[in-house]
Amino acid sequence: ALDLPDYTARQVALAALVEKIPSSSIPELLDGLEASGHREVSDALRGLLLSKWAATDPLSALRYADRLPETAQKRLAVGGIVKKWAESDPAAAGDWVRGLPNGELKWEFATAFIDSYAAKSPSDALAYLHGLGGFPCLSSCEQRIFMRWAEADPAAAAAAVSTVPSLPLGDVAGAWVRKDPEAAMAWAMNDPRASRDPTVIGALCGALATTDPGRANSIMESLPAGELRDRAVTCIAGGLLERSCSEAVEWLKNLPTGRGQEQALLFVGEEWIKSDPAEATRFLATLEESTLRSFMLPRFMAAWASADPNGAASWTQGMSGPDRAPTLQSVLERWAEASPTEAAAYVATKLDGDLVPEALSSVLSGWASRDAESAAAWVGAFPEGELRLKATEEIARSWTTVDPSRAEAWLAALASDADRDAALAGCVSALTQRDPARAASMAERISNPQARASQISWAASWWLARDPGAANQWLLQRKEVLGGNRELEDCQGTPGR
Repeated sequence: ALDLPDYTARQVALAALVEKIPSSSIPELLDGLEASGHREVSDALRGLLLSKWAATDPLSALRYADRLPETAQKRLAVGGIVKKWAESDPAAAGDWVRGLPNGELKWEFATAFIDSYAAKSPSDALAYLHGLGGFPCLSSCEQRIFMRWAEADPAAAAAAVSTVPSLPLGDVAGAWVRKDPEAAMAWAMNDPRASRDPTVIGALCGALATTDPGRANSIMESLPAGELRDRAVTCIAGGLLERSCSEAVEWLKNLPTGRGQEQALLFVGEEWIKSDPAEATRFLATLEESTLRSFMLPRFMAAWASADPNGAASWTQGMSGPDRAPTLQSVLERWAEASPTEAAAYVATKLDGDLVPEALSSVLSGWASRDAESAAAWVGAFPEGELRLKATEEIARSWTTVDPSRAEAWLAALASDADRDAALAGCVSALTQRDPARAASMAERISNPQARASQISWAASWWLARDPGAANQWLLQRKEVLGGNRELEDCQGTPGR
């Protein structure tokens, strides 16, 4: 069994072996394991043997475990014994844990066996928890008890939950509505606390939406605008998605505009964009501008761009407002991942005006990272001008990030000073933070005096922050060449400017 490579299979095989061992033989077998010196075998079997022993004589098992060295293995062994003991006699196991001094071990063991206690008697388990003074895990253990209680007897759990004001009622409501929807509805509508609890309304509406969506929708529409209604909308969306995406989408379209509809779209949208990203995106664009809409739009557009990049890009051009440019960039970046030449051709032939520079940068940055030579050849065919220079700088920046040596060889072969200066500026931008000394050296090769001074100043400011001695010495050695430039004089001797 120990030779099995899979941990779960190994534990199952070992447990099967331990089941065949008489409980009366366990103490002797444990002594033999500890004396053998085979730690791996001892660690693998000890917990299983002690757990079986605890089923018939937990106190003897605990006394044996108490003799073990103070290690994590001992803590695991004792926790396993207490948990097993609680399965048959949770009150006695709880009394033993209560007798321990307050501290980490006591809380660890109480947490370990509370589920077994709750399975036997959730009310006694809850009373036990409240009797443990200073228990730091009280809230999480209360929630575990009520989850079990709600599954077994939701009405009793709902009655008892009033004794725990801080506990959300949603878990009780969700379990109850699955077991007895009519009783759960009556409680939720008539109990003062439950009727005001968003987790209750959400759990009821979400569960009903999977079986009776009309009724769930009626409950939602009866609620006043605000948190309760918004929670109901969100949970109905989740329930309808369990039935079908198309049903959830049709319901979503008919909702009144507002926060509730937006929150529901968060749930429905992820599935919707898998089946029809174009329709989902067009619908999203009809909503009022909001932080959530701006957050979701690029994600929807990326899904549309993966399915139909040309259609997504063409639709985006018709947008207006602040979302237009970043959304188009998102589409082009996704398009460039699949077909950079098609994305680049679209930018060159379909776009104009202020959109072109940023759009071209979105395409070239990814293209140059994967196939810089092809991207450079494509840009090399551009006519001279500002767009060609910006594209050349972007290629150099991206290429330098992945392969600085080849990027430098490429820029050295460029024919015009303007192209070479643009490429050097891109290299400096890519290198400044990780290797400012090399960036400053490259900036020195720029032919345009003003551009050269600006790039040296940028690289030198990072270099001064990292190694002021070397940076100042480099600047002093070039004082005559670089002198007279106010930007460089301000930079020199000012680390981290």
